Amino acid sequence: MSRVFIPEPNERYDLSAAEMFGEVLPLVSCATPFNPEGVMIDFLTALDDVEFNPAEDFICLSGQTIAISLMLATALLKYKKIKVLLFDARNSDYIQRNIDRDFLPLQN
Repeated sequence: MSRVFIPEPNERYDLSAAEMFGEVLPLVSCATPFNPEGVMIDFLTALDDVEFNPAEDFICLSGQTIAISLMLATALLKYKKIKVLLFDARNSDYIQRNIDRDFLPLQN
């Protein structure tokens, strides 16, 4: 069964539409934007603790922009490909997008 991870719990957002992709779970209990390095370490540890499976699990782009950004950066450092859910306000639904780190034309 797939799981949908959000950066941190947030009661302001209705994530019921994301539940069609799997159980919605916070990755960490609190992601303080004032300590980005610490948050990334927390995310990295949490991805291991929950045994995140990038082939099955999703990252839901919901919450604070900085927390989402740090979670995506951490996941893409750890995994070659990830699946994300992006909210489509027009249809009040989430749509799946795939991100492949190798697609980026990075230079050394």
